[in-house]
Amino acid sequence: MTPEGSQTVLPSNLLIVWKRKGLIQPRFAKPTIENLKVASKLLDLFRNGAGQKKRALKQVADELEVEGFDYRFVRALFLLLDRRSVFGCHSPTDPQELRRKIFHVTGENGPAASVEQRNSIMKNMASQLEISSEKLEEVMYADLDSELILQDFSPISPVELLERYNLSLSQTLLFESTELSFTVSANWQKIFFMIKKLGLIYDVYKEGGFWVKIDGPSSLFKLTRRYGTAIAKLLPAIVSNLEWTFEAKILWRYTNEICTFKLESWRHRPLFGTQEIGASMIALLKRILQNVSKR
Repeated sequence: MTPEGSQTVLPSNLLIVWKRKGLIQPRFAKPTIENLKVASKLLDLFRNGAGQKKRALKQVADELEVEGFDYRFVRALFLLLDRRSVFGCHSPTDPQELRRKIFHVTGENGPAASVEQRNSIMKNMASQLEISSEKLEEVMYADLDSELILQDFSPISPVELLERYNLSLSQTLLFESTELSFTVSANWQKIFFMIKKLGLIYDVYKEGGFWVKIDGPSSLFKLTRRYGTAIAKLLPAIVSNLEWTFEAKILWRYTNEICTFKLESWRHRPLFGTQEIGASMIALLKRILQNVSKR
């Protein structure tokens, strides 16, 4: 299983943003009925999916795309849940070793030029392993990612899944940053410890309070991926504070322009699940989830 807090960045092709008048921001997923519906269906898929192949889980998830939901949103949620899961290879023999044996036999006897020749090779190999030809076909590629079987899953709530999705979107966008600045209301010691541990290049200045400026991965010529990952790991420590402001300059590669990406606690904290939820909010979320389950 992927350790908690790691691999939260999404592939760039799953990044959804809006851009307007020099501003850029991820298209965050608010806890609407529609978004909670998608999150709930995917969570149920993994909760009840023990013993199923990843390929089968993905096929069910694909149905949400057919229903009209943004494929990037669906695939990103699926990926986040995949990273909370343990998948294993169930095979009576090592698939790699099995493929080597089959290729060795093929090399000795020449390539299978017809279906009959291929079936003959598979039948002979199955006989040696004392399994059926059908089972041989099944286990030959059992170690491929799509063929792995779900063994365990660490569940979360639909609301938490959306919150982690929003954080992942923000972290992914930071891979395009040339610089970023932030200020927080507390936990400076912890944040500076993380900055130094992650090897980030920073400067401190005062402007209505203390601010930290960090060079972004797009401003460097080397180690871009590793440096971008380090910056992404810093973001959760920033938004976990009660008050914070975060601003980054993003080099948007598709138009080659510099845009501003800004987050503020008074406006965006609920999207990341770092605010205290009162009784009224809890009651509202329960009603929303009840409506989702009835659909």
